[in-house]
Amino acid sequence: MNVMVAKEEEHRAYNAEVDHITALYRNGVMPDLLVKEIMTAFQNYHHPEHKAHFLYMLSKLLLDLGRKETAYNSFLETERLFRGTRFARASADMSKTIFVQGGGSFRPIPAFTLSVQIEPTNHCNLDCIMCDRNKHRPMGHMDLETFTRIVDESLAAGAYGIRLYHMGEPLLNPSLILFVQYFSGKVKELELSDGCMPRGIGIMTNGTLLNSNLAEELMGSGLESIGFSIDGRTPEEYEKIRRNAKFSRVVENLRKTRKIRDSYRFSTKISVSVLDIELEQSDKSRLNDFYLQNGADFVSFMPCSLKEGRQIVNKNGDLIPAKEAVQADAPITAFSGSGNQAVADGVLDRLVVLWNGDIKSSCGEPSEADIIGNVKELSLAEAYQIKMKRLGFS
Repeated sequence: MNVMVAKEEEHRAYNAEVDHITALYRNGVMPDLLVKEIMTAFQNYHHPEHKAHFLYMLSKLLLDLGRKETAYNSFLETERLFRGTRFARASADMSKTIFVQGGGSFRPIPAFTLSVQIEPTNHCNLDCIMCDRNKHRPMGHMDLETFTRIVDESLAAGAYGIRLYHMGEPLLNPSLILFVQYFSGKVKELELSDGCMPRGIGIMTNGTLLNSNLAEELMGSGLESIGFSIDGRTPEEYEKIRRNAKFSRVVENLRKTRKIRDSYRFSTKISVSVLDIELEQSDKSRLNDFYLQNGADFVSFMPCSLKEGRQIVNKNGDLIPAKEAVQADAPITAFSGSGNQAVADGVLDRLVVLWNGDIKSSCGEPSEADIIGNVKELSLAEAYQIKMKRLGFS
């Protein structure tokens, strides 16, 4: 029997074995028997992709049985033993998700983060009252060379995706479409969609500059998601909060984006994000219905950090210092490390890279102490490990 025929026969047998184990699982066979079947298959097959698949199935079974810590370590072991196979990548995805959902309680920590947040620019066309954008920080746009370095490292290390926003308005970066095109092309080149959680790239925008041509180009280039930041209970409140913006224009851009998406059957998800400061439940219900009717696929209400020096519009429509506001009763997840309490948006699930390549661990304007390093001198994987050690996760 020649080698080619032998490989084809093994592959057919492997597919039959996978179908057999899947049928046993669906029919409610006792877990002990399933584990035995999976481990026998693991020992009988020699191709790395096949062996990785059976270990992945075992890890998923353990997770379904509620044995999260054992499943977590099993996913990590699958990734370590069969690195480069699609089920090793899928195992890495699962281990990261379990780690974040478990508040960082499992050890060892994953090799990399779920996502990387990139600041395309710190220029902005608005002057929002609650924004702590530091106008004294050097201003600039990220260049394509820096962006491609970040994407290459992020995808190689196992990040799910890229988020294009931070302290500025992403649409002001003239290379933004090239950014999206490069990311989409890289995902296809590396075949990262097969067997893994989808790799995606999304932006968060104030929506004022998103005209029809730009929306079509971005979505046609493979943009996974567009989020519109729209705050306030009324158009008047919105324009008090987002100074230099017109509510009617942003809502019209939202409608046009949805119309283009549906006309071309792009897969981009469209959302609206509203800062939840002194919003009543009736406000949320009304705003949710309004934005869904005007183009959003979903609406989220986000807690706002009420920092000294910021302003907000309270429930009476008055402009007041943020420190006098009532914080929204919104979920903020607390993560516990060894002797460390870290409460921050994205503290476990992301790294942030500023327009000049500086790396920091979470959202907000950077202080000197926040900067971990620069992508020109430090790999993102190394930066993630440094970040986790600083937070007490080791």
